[in-house]
Amino acid sequence: MEKQLESSEVEKGTLTTHLRESQAAAEKSEIEFQTLLGRVLKLSAHVDALQTVQRKGGALGSALQGRPANGNSVEEMSAAIAGYQGWFGLLANEVSEPFFF
Repeated sequence: MEKQLESSEVEKGTLTTHLRESQAAAEKSEIEFQTLLGRVLKLSAHVDALQTVQRKGGALGSALQGRPANGNSVEEMSAAIAGYQGWFGLLANEVSEPFFF
């Protein structure tokens, strides 16, 4: 009977050790998951920003394309430059923070 009790105590200790190791592994996995989720959300925000730039800048780009290079008046060229400045400003505003993993 004492031998069984001793064996049960040893098994209990082993199971407790395995339980603690499993809990530590689960906590580590949860932290890694949360980190990955944060990165995915940040990537999603950057994709959304680029899509916004594409949508807003697409109309501007369409308006600026097809203009003849020569024969433009100073006003037309100034308008084209202002359009490009607006497009690049939009891009800079939408994607303002660097993306790091």
